[in-house]
Amino acid sequence: MPVTAVADLDSLGWFDLAALSTLAVFALLGVWKGIGWQIGRLLVLVAAYAVAIGFSDRLAPQLARWFTAAGDPEVPLHVAHAALFVGVVALVGLAIWLVQRFRAPQPVSGMSRLLGAGAGLVVGSLVMLAVLTGLAMFLPGRSVARAAESSHSARVGRGALEVAEGVRPASLRDGARRWRELLADPAAANPTATPEETLPPRGR
Repeated sequence: MPVTAVADLDSLGWFDLAALSTLAVFALLGVWKGIGWQIGRLLVLVAAYAVAIGFSDRLAPQLARWFTAAGDPEVPLHVAHAALFVGVVALVGLAIWLVQRFRAPQPVSGMSRLLGAGAGLVVGSLVMLAVLTGLAMFLPGRSVARAAESSHSARVGRGALEVAEGVRPASLRDGARRWRELLADPAAANPTATPEETLPPRGR
């Protein structure tokens, strides 16, 4: 049993370690601030993901003329997705911050701290999924993106998106499918690749 546990730890790459650290940070924030604070962050991220997936197709044609030199038809879609995501995070986050800022502080109970820790794991997972998506969109083919896409964390993310493909409306379902395809494991697409090809270069 201990040998298996050590082997599992050895298989974790830098992205998996970063993901675990992020989950730990948000779980601790949940213990400190309680479930109310975490629900605000969760609403921000869920709203941002829903708007980015549902409306990036409509915004991309408006941005296409600015990126004709890029030569990649996916670039306007990626920029639209990122712009909508960041915009919603900023606007909804500001609104929630203002509400919490002027609301009388509430005592944080033990149950609130426990639920906050659980919600923090969800928030941390959504944050790392956003980081993984950004790497796949804007650094495709780079060693840092390939390493992230080959990680255990990415496999979990792709599994979650596969489940999300069963949601409605169709725009969200199709968006989740394209999103999962964007995060495809490069090792699966190229079985002959060596492990070193999916690792970020050293000394940089």
